[in-house]
Amino acid sequence: MKKAPACPTAKKVGSVTWKQVEDIAKQKMVDLNCLGRMESAKRVVAGTARNMGIDVVD
Repeated sequence: MKKAPACPTAKKVGSVTWKQVEDIAKQKMVDLNCLGRMESAKRVVAGTARNMGIDVVD
């Protein structure tokens, strides 16, 4: 299993689409502190992905 890069803004390890982010957010909704709002959950998941060196693309 790969580790996240030390500098995620400089080195990207992969990418996900917004559809994939939405699917992940639906699965993780009960664990996220988003008050049941899908847009907030998607932003949390996308932010986590970016911090791990994963691009979120259209």
